Amino acid sequence: MSKIVILGSGKLNSSLNGYAKECSNISGRSRIVLLNSKKQLTYSGKFGVREEEGLLRFVPGDGWALNNLLGKIIFRKLSRELRQNPIHYTTFGLPVLRNNTGDLVTIHDLFFLNREDEAYRKNFNVSKILLDRFLKFENVISPSKYIRKSLMDYGFTGNIEVVYRPPPDTFFHIEDRNKLREELGLPVDKILILSVSSALKRKNLSVVNEAMKKLGDKYRLVRVGPPLGNSITYRDLSSEKLNLIYNACDILLFPTLNEGYGMPLIEAMATGLPSVVSDIEVMREIAENSAVYIEPSVEGCHSGILEALEKTEVLRKAGFKRSIEFSREKFKDNLLRIYQKVENLY
Repeated sequence: MSKIVILGSGKLNSSLNGYAKECSNISGRSRIVLLNSKKQLTYSGKFGVREEEGLLRFVPGDGWALNNLLGKIIFRKLSRELRQNPIHYTTFGLPVLRNNTGDLVTIHDLFFLNREDEAYRKNFNVSKILLDRFLKFENVISPSKYIRKSLMDYGFTGNIEVVYRPPPDTFFHIEDRNKLREELGLPVDKILILSVSSALKRKNLSVVNEAMKKLGDKYRLVRVGPPLGNSITYRDLSSEKLNLIYNACDILLFPTLNEGYGMPLIEAMATGLPSVVSDIEVMREIAENSAVYIEPSVEGCHSGILEALEKTEVLRKAGFKRSIEFSREKFKDNLLRIYQKVENLY
């Protein structure tokens, strides 16, 4: 029986490539990263590309546009090499190597369908073309029930399985918060509100900023991502240091307008950090009774933070209990079950 081969994208420092790496490490299947060009083979800065390492290989193409337009030609040698192996495309933005609907694809979200968001509007048509290549795939992985429903509504007809992605294995609860704050240079006399996100419009950062102003000087915003207001800001962190920051804070504030999954919430539950999140479908699915749900407005954030501070211990215990559902063991079991099914049918 031929083993599945995992395809990842060339942005090695991205969350999507991190997902491909997790799939490979947990399953023991080989991973191939399709690079945009040969330049990435020797570029040692942002991408950190090196020679083969264990289960990992790098295969360069001829530029992102040509790779996706002519993937079956540009990567024909690789396609021939993998003719006996099923493929797991870990994002719909990858070049399709062949006409085989028995392969597997993970669709993480469908945000680009929202033409009202200027971040996605200009790439709407291209993104739709890329997604539609996988429309008839028989095997699809979704990160949440919410996205599975969205895929079915879009027109996917194959078997769509939900596989919850776990937090990094470096995430766990640490007791001595003040000691952590001293080590990280964070104020010990403030209530620290953690915000982890990009600056995309749907992350609702303008509301976060105004809510912090309303809370006053007793509170301080800790940002992982682009800075906001007078936030204490961190970027490009190792998972080990990110775990320390979660443990050093008092509340996670996540008033997002739309998510496919919501990794900050998963990470918060793993570390015992109480969360204040938008009252949207996917957040309810992930957190159940372990978060404070709010209208994603300034007043909602303000009142939600005050409520979470009153319920800290209850939310912490509920988060720990709920986080079991997102363990690495469950991720591995579900992923291997799907891989073995695809391999057996190939």
